[in-house]
Parts: sequence; C-alpha cells; structure tokens
Amino acid sequence: MARRLGLGIVIITGLTGLFAPVRGADIHVDNANGVDSNDGLAAVAMTVINGPVRTLKRATQLVQAGDTIVLNGSGRPFYEPLCLVGGSHSGFLSKPFTIQGNGAVISGLRELPSDGWRQQSAGVWRLSLTRKGYYRFFRGDQSIPEFLPTTADAVLDDLPLDHYLSRRGDVIFRFDERNTPFTQSWSYAADDTGVSLVSVRNVRIVNLHVVGFRVDGINIDGNCRGVTLDNVASEHNGRAGVSANGTSQVFLENSRITGNGRHSVFVSEFARVNVAGSDLGGVEPTVAE
Repeated sequence: MARRLGLGIVIITGLTGLFAPVRGADIHVDNANGVDSNDGLAAVAMTVINGPVRTLKRATQLVQAGDTIVLNGSGRPFYEPLCLVGGSHSGFLSKPFTIQGNGAVISGLRELPSDGWRQQSAGVWRLSLTRKGYYRFFRGDQSIPEFLPTTADAVLDDLPLDHYLSRRGDVIFRFDERNTPFTQSWSYAADDTGVSLVSVRNVRIVNLHVVGFRVDGINIDGNCRGVTLDNVASEHNGRAGVSANGTSQVFLENSRITGNGRHSVFVSEFARVNVAGSDLGGVEPTVAE
C-alpha cells in the first residue's frame, strides 16, 4: 500500500517480490543417465549433485516460474506423464515457461498381456481390459485402426480385416484366419493423458512427440492463457491429440496432430485453439456445443 509524506513523496509498501528477478534456469532431464537426487542444472553430471535429473516428475518439482525443462532427446521414450499446474509452472510475457523437447517422445504405450485374448470364431478374437472407454493398439510398430460403425445395427461381419471394434466393454478384432494375436508383440495405450496443463500462464512446449495415450495426448484445462504448442506431434491417442477445455486459450503452430481415435483437436466449454501451419490429418477440429 502507499503512505504519503510531506512534499509529495509517496512510499510504497507491501509489494515485496513484485519486481523480483526471474531466475530463468534450465532444468535438464536425461532418462538414461540422470539421477533424481541431482539439481538438474547441468546437462551432464558435473559433481555429485550437479547434473540432470531422471524423471519428468522430478523436473516439475524443481522448476520455478519462467524456467525451462530441457529433455535430452536420447531416443529412449519417457514412459510417464508430464503435468504442469499453476504458478510455478507458468512464465511471463518476456520469459515463458518452456518445455524444450528436443524431439523426445512421451509414450503411454505398455506391453499388452497375452492372457486376455479369447477366440470367438475363425479370425475373430475378443480382448477384455480393466479400463473401459477409449482404446489404442499397436501390433509391432503398426497402429491398428478402430472400426467406427455409422449405424447402430452394425454386426461383426462388418468388421474389416485388421481392425478392432469396441463393444459392451470388450474389444473385438478381426485377423486373417491363418494368424493369431500371439504371432507378434502387442502394446496398448495404458495411461490416460500424456501432457496435462491446468491453470498455467505463458507456457511454450517445443519439439515434443506425444503418442499412445488412452484419452488425450495433450489436455489443457482450467483457465490457461498464452499456451503455445510449437512443432509438437500428438498421435495415436484414444480420444484426441489436443483437448482444450474451460476458458483456456491455445496456439497450435507447425505441429502434427494425426491418427487419433475420435478427434484431432477437441475444444469444449469456452476454450479457444488457434491453428496455424499444422497437419491435422484431414480431420477438422471438433468444437463441442
């Protein structure tokens, strides 16, 4: 508050920290060689504690507003979600909080247990999973497309070869009758969301690949402002590549949002997404009424 003295002099009190300098540190994450007891302030180990951390979770615990999380991009996927919430994961107009992906992959895929398969008939197999709803499956490196019937009276005979159909809590596949689901390795989207942003400000996510999550690759919720996704790929997720909700405002630039189950970009409530120079795989954004 302000206290007025003589001669027009005003002393302002109660504003401690208003003009505090922004730290702007880089917190390095190396999921091959990092150690979570490190301080994250160096890309390679310099001393016993000065070096990269191992997990995204630890990096988000160490950062302050305006910092940058730098992923090592070694080619080894990060099998954990990235969650940014509130002020400590926010930035400033002059210094946004940044995720520098360096081409790293955040993956929600896990090995599919082989004991869940049950043969229904020649070439038709049923799979039961604990978590119901959206699904995504890979056979080897190949994504298996979902069959979405256009009518409610579709029957199993309509299910195309090498597709799956979600029905009554189970998943039904059709293969060539000479093959079984045991002839190759399988993986499935096990985790719900790859990158979650809740009520953050001035955040940039750059050069990051998000793949294989059960619901959304990137979910932006609450009252997020100044969120930019630049050169981001979000692919083969069960519901949407990018979902924006609440009153969030998002800029999607130079990105690839393809191969997702229901939507490329899903926008609900009062959120807004501005798309520029991005490949949505021919699927227009969905704006929920």
